[in-house]
Amino acid sequence: MAKTICVLLCACLIFQTVWCQFIAGETCDTIDGGVGSCISLYNCQSYVNLAKKATAQSMQILRKAHCGFEGNNPKVCCPSPSVPTAPLQRPTSSATTTTTTTVPLVIEKAKSLPQGETCDIVSGGGSTCISIYKCQPYLSLTQEARPEVMQFLRKVHCGFEGDNPKVCCPLAGILTAPPQPPTSTTTTTTTSTAAPVKAMAKSLREGAICDSVDGGLGSCISFFNCRPYMRLLRKNTSEVRQVLRNAHCGFDRKGPRVCCPLFDTLTDSQQRLSSTATTTTTTTTTTAAPETEMSKTLSDRQLSDFVDSLPDPPVCGVSSGSFSRVVGGEKAKLGDFPWMALLGYKNRNGDTNWLCGGSLISSRHILTAAHCIHNHENDLYVVRLGELDLTKEDEGATPYDVLIKQKIKHAEYSANAYTNDIGILILDKDVEFTDLIRPICIPKDNKLRANSFEDYNPLVAGWGQTTYKGQFASHLQFAQLPVVSNDFCTQAYAAYEAQKIDERVLCAGYNLGGKDACQGDSGGPLMQPIWSPVQFKNYYYQIGVVSYGRKCAEAGFPGVYSRITHFIPWIEEQVLGQTSQ
Repeated sequence: MAKTICVLLCACLIFQTVWCQFIAGETCDTIDGGVGSCISLYNCQSYVNLAKKATAQSMQILRKAHCGFEGNNPKVCCPSPSVPTAPLQRPTSSATTTTTTTVPLVIEKAKSLPQGETCDIVSGGGSTCISIYKCQPYLSLTQEARPEVMQFLRKVHCGFEGDNPKVCCPLAGILTAPPQPPTSTTTTTTTSTAAPVKAMAKSLREGAICDSVDGGLGSCISFFNCRPYMRLLRKNTSEVRQVLRNAHCGFDRKGPRVCCPLFDTLTDSQQRLSSTATTTTTTTTTTAAPETEMSKTLSDRQLSDFVDSLPDPPVCGVSSGSFSRVVGGEKAKLGDFPWMALLGYKNRNGDTNWLCGGSLISSRHILTAAHCIHNHENDLYVVRLGELDLTKEDEGATPYDVLIKQKIKHAEYSANAYTNDIGILILDKDVEFTDLIRPICIPKDNKLRANSFEDYNPLVAGWGQTTYKGQFASHLQFAQLPVVSNDFCTQAYAAYEAQKIDERVLCAGYNLGGKDACQGDSGGPLMQPIWSPVQFKNYYYQIGVVSYGRKCAEAGFPGVYSRITHFIPWIEEQVLGQTSQ
């Protein structure tokens, strides 16, 4: 019952309400002009009974009586046995020619500023928080009892001086272009004024009261502390992104702040957006990332963790190397594969072991294998870029270590079958591209995505073992391998029931063995140079991620790689926050 009451009260309070954050039990003015105590709604029996009715009239009364929060529970100005005091009166208008109903000036209490403190609420210029009866421009407005006038006065309200409300009054005593109420001239036609679109052009302080996108009130807090908008982000539509842009109210060290509704509920329009997005998801034929994956990743992500787009040539895929057919494994030269990454794991002695590989695919993201992350959520902590030889410092390389901010493995990764063996590492800061550190291209366009790459001869590189159970290479090695058909690969691994050779993988290797990726190369890229008829040169595209194989370079067992073209939608979700198709 308490939850139902809270939801009903929340639904009406988020519209056109100015809040007061009173401490529990503080004296307040009741809606009938008496004296009350600002306490939890659930401790005020008369209002609890009223909330049970859930009528429009009872909700209006509760909205007016609202005076703050106690934790997540609303507080109300609960009537007390004290002798009522006279309600706040506004000056009456002497220029009326017809009988009108007097509308009391109800200015609900907002966060009170000290008397005379500089403020800046509506006009955009310097103002001072003083009694409304000392502010001639706003005092004259009290003679107009129209709703738009009352709304304007609520916005400039900044506290109380005794029983008198204070307003943020322009320093010169003259209004500096505040929103003017309509003139009192009688008109013969009825016109409707569209509500202005609220845009948070000015950065607000943390926790400041602000107007939410639906016309209610909110608090300017970190986007990642606003659960309604975090949930909304999972439905990544253009309408949702527009709502989030309109709700933006500033930045803090973690990222953007939004004007978060003071209740942890979605407004009607946001519910419609969420419902529409859900409908679209359930009717589309495109396979999207599972909801569980979204809840594990995107809901915990900052906007700075995403990039606008995956890089295209000539930003990506540029190599200084010139390769003919590679006969055996060879040592790479400086600048051959500037996207190569080493993954560092902290051991018990506090030293770093470089146990997996990866590839730079944006200024913020490393593509790797999920098994390089699995069970290493705590000790995997750093990425090294720009390295060539781990034991030398005179080979001209410029190694650059970047801490890992977040590790994301595919939600359906199987540690037994190695299916969906793909992961993303989000770096702690952006990487500046140089000749020795730059991303590899991802095959995004439809032509490349439709290519099986069978009978192509891509390259694989890494610092892994040079032989099965042998020593790790200190110098970056690479080899060229032919891509074989999935039918051939299925037959090769027929004895291994757990392994699934399907559209999610591609296989590469020689039937006689001899060359292959090995332990320590996991997560590294399988790279194919693609000729550009525009730039008249080759650019390297990543077509696979080193996943598993039978020992290393075993005859009859090609290496198995996660097929990049199959995982393009997943990669885009993690890197861009949305898919391009």
